[in-house]
Amino acid sequence: FDSINKKPLPNLINIIISRTKGINTENCIYISNLSELDNKYKHIFVIGGEQIFKIFKPYVDDIHQTLVFDETAGDAHFPTFNETWTVFSTKY
Repeated sequence: FDSINKKPLPNLINIIISRTKGINTENCIYISNLSELDNKYKHIFVIGGEQIFKIFKPYVDDIHQTLVFDETAGDAHFPTFNETWTVFSTKY
């Protein structure tokens, strides 16, 4: 959430997992762990860093992944998925 300047994505319910509790608003809900996530949400798009992706990995059915072809410095990476995935579309 910090990486998008704490601006919620428009027209969506934004569920923010954070150690720091924020103030819930009409489209922002703060939780501190996955057990607080309400089961009423059937389709969730996860935007996050390496730790957030690892938390949600057991629940993934589909991946909409954007690949950025650039070499950047850093020590965090998208987790490895050993499962076989079907690519539905690719755009360059």
